[in-house]
Amino acid sequence: MTTLINNIKQLIGTREETTLLRGTALANLPSIENAFILIEDGIIADYGAMYELELKVPQLPKDIIDAQGKFVLPCWCDSHTHLVFAASREEEFIDKIKGMSYADIAAKGGGILNSAKKLEAASEDELFLSELKSLNANLQVVVAFRMLPEAVWRMPKLGTFNLHASLLPNYRGAAPINWAIINGETKTGVTTFFIDDKIDTGAMILNATIGISPNENAGELHDRLMVLGSEAVVETLALIEKGNVQTSVQQDNPEIKTAYKLNRENCKIDWSKPAAEIHNLIRGLSPYPSAWCFFKDKEQEWNVKIYEAKIIFENHSYTIGSIFTTKK
Repeated sequence: MTTLINNIKQLIGTREETTLLRGTALANLPSIENAFILIEDGIIADYGAMYELELKVPQLPKDIIDAQGKFVLPCWCDSHTHLVFAASREEEFIDKIKGMSYADIAAKGGGILNSAKKLEAASEDELFLSELKSLNANLQVVVAFRMLPEAVWRMPKLGTFNLHASLLPNYRGAAPINWAIINGETKTGVTTFFIDDKIDTGAMILNATIGISPNENAGELHDRLMVLGSEAVVETLALIEKGNVQTSVQQDNPEIKTAYKLNRENCKIDWSKPAAEIHNLIRGLSPYPSAWCFFKDKEQEWNVKIYEAKIIFENHSYTIGSIFTTKK
């Protein structure tokens, strides 16, 4: 296969000789402006300035890439192995170009062996922060996260915002979708807000509301909120990009509802509760982690998960929590 890359703004590393380069010789990096490069079966066949193209490549290939305004740096194979190190070694490379020996660089604390020692001594948190910082992001977006260290959310110049699946300040916490249904809410939504040092308390950017139907379960609501949330994130990004963000502070009051972490105890069905509360619990925990109860049959007992229920208003004389079958 033959490929032509043309209109290259600058073709870097156009040495004709193949001599071994050391020290200060590495500082010389020849290049060609407004260039082309011809590649045949993965190997560079020819290159030069665009005015030479017609002479050097009289018959153009079908595969042509226009690199207008772009730089091209042909790669090479290094015949030895380097240790991958999470921190920058830019200063070492500069020292090498200036003519320092590897021994001199090692004496300064650089080099492969010292890098290996630094890597071994570094904690996972240090390596993560180093890698995150290297991205040089001016904004971070997080969804469904645990408490982030201040060093993480303060890192970008424009801050870090989160998408939360509730209308804040209501339902701060781990399971906002589930608790909105468990508590019988008829509407919920999503909120974007800048992260601070507490859980889901930061300055709000925008929110969007959605209705909850009477028999909708947590999985179905999750999928609808996922679409609404993606739209809210895009809109929030646009506001921040344009500098049009107007945040509002969350107002605390005693009536705020919390989205507590779900556990075995608060997922258990209490059959003494009203039918509406049981129905809401079942659909609020369906399909995950699911409501459960004990099922007893004579001397045997099982844990049973219930994923769906329907309320029927009818006079009866059955004991609360009993199970029976009907042909209706």
